[in-house]
Amino acid sequence: MNRFYLLLLFALAGGVLAAQSEGGELRGIFDLSYGMAREEAIATLTSQGFQYGRGQTAVYCMYPAPADTLAGMRVTLYFYDPGTRLSGWDIRFPLQDAPELEQNVIQVLTDLHGDGINIFSSSEHSTVFWYPDDYHVIKAYFDEDDGCFWVFYTHQKPEEDDDYWDD
Repeated sequence: MNRFYLLLLFALAGGVLAAQSEGGELRGIFDLSYGMAREEAIATLTSQGFQYGRGQTAVYCMYPAPADTLAGMRVTLYFYDPGTRLSGWDIRFPLQDAPELEQNVIQVLTDLHGDGINIFSSSEHSTVFWYPDDYHVIKAYFDEDDGCFWVFYTHQKPEEDDDYWDD
């Protein structure tokens, strides 16, 4: 098992401990949270061994350093308030060299957010959703097209507001 893979598991576990210690604030993998200031979110990932990859004001991609430690892994941060607050993020975990990573990530998500709703499960892959509150959703699934396991921290449409997405 390579050194970065071990560091990744420790970072994920550290995120669990930090999330459990915060009062009422939804924290996710790598200790990111909705509404974080742009500079704080970037600094949080930088302190865990990530570096800038590409992006602009509203979308910012970061990769583990050095790049060959887990080739293809990335965290994408989305800032929509207007470009200053973290509105969502996704994490791409390549499974080619570490197929057990999928179950490890699902376990970390379960430790962070409780039991999810298992939408699909096979002998090799799962699709799991978490609804930590009325506004946020966390999706975790394997994408056969790119061979990666994805985790999305995003928003869901409020049921009572049909015009929410019409703007």
